Amino acid sequence: MKPVKKERPAPPPVARTRFDPSLATNLITALVFLCVGFVAGYVFKSQTTPSGADEKSNVTAAAGENSAGESTDASALPPGHPPVNTGPEVEAMEQEVASHPQDPAPPLKLANFLYDQGNFQQAITWYEKAVALDPRNVDASTDLGTCYYNVGRPDDALRQFQHSLSVQPAHQPTLFNIIVVNMEGKHDYKAAQKAYDTLYRLNPQYPKLSDLKERLDQEARGAATP
Repeated sequence: MKPVKKERPAPPPVARTRFDPSLATNLITALVFLCVGFVAGYVFKSQTTPSGADEKSNVTAAAGENSAGESTDASALPPGHPPVNTGPEVEAMEQEVASHPQDPAPPLKLANFLYDQGNFQQAITWYEKAVALDPRNVDASTDLGTCYYNVGRPDDALRQFQHSLSVQPAHQPTLFNIIVVNMEGKHDYKAAQKAYDTLYRLNPQYPKLSDLKERLDQEARGAATP
């Protein structure tokens, strides 16, 4: 959510007997620097704000978007923008994991952070540790499956999603992900349709489900055409 910018009341006008070009030049320069500073601050904030759990669980992030259609790839910075150094944060979280080896929360926190940065391969290590410590955490399990898909491992993704459903059979983000992975990763339109039917019965209004169904029908027809 964008921050609301509060404006100060304008000062009373100052009477001038004639136009001074230097004043206009100074004013324009000040406004340019003010605007650049505001935009840079907002871009940095938008790249470092973590997504919610439901957003991460949706494999539409594989295309660089979350379930709201917003960019989730922190590497997609504007041209010329300096890289964001996340090393100290990662190191601090790794130390927290080492200090609490039987607690699933620290590795999950680190995995979520790496996921939000678009570092899916690194996130896998920590999601696997978190899920091993807490196998019934459906969100962590589905996020792990999403990471597998994002690094080109659709079979592992589907196996992980099945684990999620074994814990919570009606977990809607997992069902949505199964549709996507079967359709785009495996081209198994029958399995995708089966997952769609299940999700549609649970929640016909699930976000982007109708769009996904349209794509599924188009791709299934294309595959059936000689």
